[in-house]
Amino acid sequence: MNTHNDKGRYTPHSQLERWKRFQEAAHGEKSWINDRMSWMLVAQGFLFAALAWIMNPQKGSDPDQLKNIAAIISMLGASIALIGFGGALAAGRMHYLWTTKLNKIAIALPNEVTFGLKPHWPARTTSVLPAVAALAFFFTWVGVVCVIPDINKQMFWGVIVASTFIVVIFISWITSRSNARPPKIKAVFFDVDGVLLNSLPEHIKACEQLNAEYTLDLSIPNAKEFKNKIVRAGIQVAPMRRFFEAVKFPENHLDDAVTWYDEYFSEKYSSPYFEGVECMITELHGEYMLGIVTSNVQKNIENSLAHIYEMFEQKCIFTEDVGLSKSEAIKLGASRLGISTNEVLFIGDQERDREAAETAAANFLGVAYGWQFSRNDQLDFTLVNTPNQIVAHIRKINCL
Repeated sequence: MNTHNDKGRYTPHSQLERWKRFQEAAHGEKSWINDRMSWMLVAQGFLFAALAWIMNPQKGSDPDQLKNIAAIISMLGASIALIGFGGALAAGRMHYLWTTKLNKIAIALPNEVTFGLKPHWPARTTSVLPAVAALAFFFTWVGVVCVIPDINKQMFWGVIVASTFIVVIFISWITSRSNARPPKIKAVFFDVDGVLLNSLPEHIKACEQLNAEYTLDLSIPNAKEFKNKIVRAGIQVAPMRRFFEAVKFPENHLDDAVTWYDEYFSEKYSSPYFEGVECMITELHGEYMLGIVTSNVQKNIENSLAHIYEMFEQKCIFTEDVGLSKSEAIKLGASRLGISTNEVLFIGDQERDREAAETAAANFLGVAYGWQFSRNDQLDFTLVNTPNQIVAHIRKINCL
């Protein structure tokens, strides 16, 4: 989530928010390990106390009956230890996964977070020791059965085999969930400005033209200044009304400027493709279903994309005119194609695009040649430096 203030500025805290969620998840797994160990230790304490009482029989007690009771106590103790082992191992595995994610984000934000910056041995050890302790209890009960004469060992081992089978299934299920291969990409949705079209210089020219026509006497930044001082500073620049606000157009001219933009921008200014975009779209077309999710208007993208516009699924072209957020558009597009959102890759050039993909539970690929991201950024998601690298990235994902 981004934090907005009254002037429309926002600070991209999404990585920090994810770090907090991963930290909470890691603490949650550690708490579950402690809870599972607590009830296992309490149960083991009662069972050992009961076994001690059995091993010191009162006068007149039936030895055979006491041996059967000892066998039952041993089976319960060993079974509970095995279940505790499975629970501790599963929680430890998930704790490891969450702390690994924490570490990646902490490396990208060294000045903002400290916890998780470097995996340390106490954290790893405390995730493993409970499982080791549970195994120690299990083998202790096995030793008990071996030293008590004439105990019903066949029944004991039958119960242990059944308990082991249940624990193995449980651990396999946890492992399969944590190591599950991601679904293959079936559809690729693109933002337009900054991903397909090098339109920022043309937008700046349009602002300069309107600045002169409205006699506003504004200092319009050039494309490089706009990217570095406005977009990368976290100021929202889409849809176009936000763009005009970002370059300080006064409130009483915003409606006229947006109306002019919607009507005349694509007629007066031609936004070129980034180098390699035509080949990239042509190569993806037919192999994947293609869609568009943009804050620009239909007229502008249709005119600017020209002949490659027809290569996109018409039912999956979502513009500002549709009135949906980008995350809603991604979900609707996936629904129309009959696929899950986790089979969609959304390609964008700004943090808002990544957030939209995350909200929709879609995959995200950032481009470093657009309006916000830069190849030198340390991020916890993948960036490509040219359109030519997009095809290779998608094929790499589908070959994992």
